[in-house]
Amino acid sequence: MKKRMISILLLTALLFTGCGTADNSEAKLSEEAAQEAAVMPDPETLYAQVSEGADLPEMILLTPEKAEKQYGVAAEDCLASVIAVSADSVRSDEIWLVEAVSEEAAQRVYDCASARLQAKREETENYFPDQYDMLKKAVLLQDSIYVIFLAMPESGTAALMIQNLL
Repeated sequence: MKKRMISILLLTALLFTGCGTADNSEAKLSEEAAQEAAVMPDPETLYAQVSEGADLPEMILLTPEKAEKQYGVAAEDCLASVIAVSADSVRSDEIWLVEAVSEEAAQRVYDCASARLQAKREETENYFPDQYDMLKKAVLLQDSIYVIFLAMPESGTAALMIQNLL
């Protein structure tokens, strides 16, 4: 219950901070992308659905500034996002749910997530075999302006749920 309440509070805080830029002229959505965004659930809602009932450790939600500094995800590439990482440094669980401002921006975010996944695999391969096995089953996909990166025990199930919404 306490974990759920903390998640709700963090998600609420994320709603107020968002992931974007103050200069809207640089982050305009195409008409097609805007129509897709109106249909697709926001990353915060998806995160709540994915993490509910999942075997996840305590997760830390990164601010757009922290995501940019640690992983190179430029805030101006994001319309909305949730990037959550395990608070337990031994676990490799991560969830990235990003709605980008364009397909080009989504490709840049995808490239950051791909580099992150490769680095995590390399760092766990010889030292944490159970985490390495989980990372081998991680899901990383891009669909139009959406980027999904799931490194968690139920990655496949969560990815299917999200893909059905895309």
